[in-house]
Amino acid sequence: MKVKYIKNLEIANDILNEIAESDCRYIGTDTEGTGLDPHTSKMRLFQLALDDVAYMFDVFAIGQDAFVELTKRFLKRAYKRKAFIFQNFMYDLKMFWSIGIDFTGQIVFDTMIAAKVLECGLAIVTGK
Repeated sequence: MKVKYIKNLEIANDILNEIAESDCRYIGTDTEGTGLDPHTSKMRLFQLALDDVAYMFDVFAIGQDAFVELTKRFLKRAYKRKAFIFQNFMYDLKMFWSIGIDFTGQIVFDTMIAAKVLECGLAIVTGK
């Protein structure tokens, strides 16, 4: 898998437009903050992984206000067409909320919740 580090506003815009128009239905999604508390940390990186490439958007280099506007436009275009796959979506959701991005109505799959559901009661059955 190729990893592309994006720190330019125009390139970020082009890539998000390309992803929005692509046939890719599932997008691995993650955020990285300056700390573990999404209420006091700043979003540092936003990552989108498709079939063969992962994009790392440098929110500091792009500029938070510009990043927010780009991401809002991207989410409008992706609405009900793309599924965003997260690990521990609650952290990422709080990071998005802290900068004014709303994921309401988006298709989201949280692998952490899925793992908890799959393991539910497993210790009782297996004794482990």
